[in-house]
Amino acid sequence: MADTKTPLFPLGRIADIQSDPSRFRLLEQIPFTLADATFPVTLAPPIGDEVDLLILDLETTGLTAEVDKIIELGLVKVRVSPSAGQVTDIVSVLSQYEDPGVPIPELITEITGITDDMVAGHRFDEVELAQAVAGDAILVAHNSRFDRGFFDRRFPQYAGRRWACSIQGVNWRALGFESSKLEFLLLKTVIFIQATVPRRIAWPWRG
Repeated sequence: MADTKTPLFPLGRIADIQSDPSRFRLLEQIPFTLADATFPVTLAPPIGDEVDLLILDLETTGLTAEVDKIIELGLVKVRVSPSAGQVTDIVSVLSQYEDPGVPIPELITEITGITDDMVAGHRFDEVELAQAVAGDAILVAHNSRFDRGFFDRRFPQYAGRRWACSIQGVNWRALGFESSKLEFLLLKTVIFIQATVPRRIAWPWRG
C-alpha cells in the first residue's frame, strides 16, 4: 500500500522543470476524488440535451461472480450532452465498502489497496444505493461484463437495467489512445487518482 504521506512530486527538481519544461509532464489528481469534495459540480453550461449516466466501478475478492464478493462499490452520477460530447455535471458520488466475510486475498489488497481492516463491519447501504440508481439512467462500467455479473448477483432487484461498456463501446484508438486500460487513459490525459486512500463518500443529501 502506498505511503500517501510522502510527497511524490520531485520538489527538488523545480529548477530543472523551470529551465526546460518541455522535458517534463505534470500529472494532476482529479479533485473530485478528494475526501472533502462536494457535489453537485458543474463542469460546463447546460446544452439542453443532457442525459444521466451512472458510472460504476467495483472492487472484488476475485474474478468469479458466483464465488467471489464485492468489497467496494463506487457510483458516480453524471449528466452528459450527447451533441457536445461533454460531461456537464457531476451530480453525486457514492463510495462504500462491504465486509465479504472472508479474508481479502493478499493479491487483491496489493492491487486495490483495500485491507480487511478497511471493510470490517461494513455493509452496503441499500437505501443510498436505491436513491443512486433511481430512474432509468444507463449504468456504465469499464468492462461491464465483469461488473454487471457481480452487481446483478449482489443486487438482483436491479437486474435488467441498461448497461454500457466503456471498453467495448468506445473506439479509443480513433480518439488517439493506443490502449483502453484505465491507467493508460489517465496517464495520456495527465491526471491520476489516489486509489489507496480509505474513503466513504455518501450522497450529498444524506450528509
